[in-house]
Order: sequence, then structure tokens, then C-alpha cells
Amino acid sequence: MKFQTVVTPDGMIACFWVPMNGNRNDSHMLRESCLLDQLNEMIPVNGVNFALYGDPAYPQGPLLFGGFYNPQPGSEDALWNQKMSRVREVVEWGYGQIVTNWK
Repeated sequence: MKFQTVVTPDGMIACFWVPMNGNRNDSHMLRESCLLDQLNEMIPVNGVNFALYGDPAYPQGPLLFGGFYNPQPGSEDALWNQKMSRVREVVEWGYGQIVTNWK
């Protein structure tokens, strides 16, 4: 089973999309959830554009982006990936809670 969430920096799950069969890819789940449509309706907020940082498997765009594929060691892209991987740990904690509480 796969599921899609939007997790805030403090670890709160702000959006949870229903579990889907694990053989479906992330792009299919994103399309089915209509998350990007919802974001388009909400953004900008008070003139500020926000975006979600997601798994690199998702399509990249102005509302959703991920890390860089195979960055050169020591490059700015590699540093970005390193810093953002620490932020993604919060998302993994949320997944751990879901798996623990709803086996």
C-alpha cells in the first residue's frame, strides 16, 4: 500500500490521500488526489507563492519540486539535497506514526 501526505515542518499531517495499491506510481496518486489543483486554488497566500518539497519521483513544477538527481559531489545541488534531506526526516516520522497506529 502507498499513501500520499503533506506534512508541515512541525510534523503535522496537513493532508492525507487514501491508500492505493502499491503497484501504482507516485504520479498516478498525485493526479488522483487533485493536490496540485487544490494548491493552484490556494496559492498565492497574501501575495506569497509557496511550494511543496516532495519526493523526486513526483513531477517537478512551480508548486511541487524535489531534490536534484545525481548532483556533482560538493556542488550547490548536492548541498541543497543534503540540507533538504534533514527536513524530510520529519515526513518519515509521520509515516512511522501512521504505520504504527494503523497496521
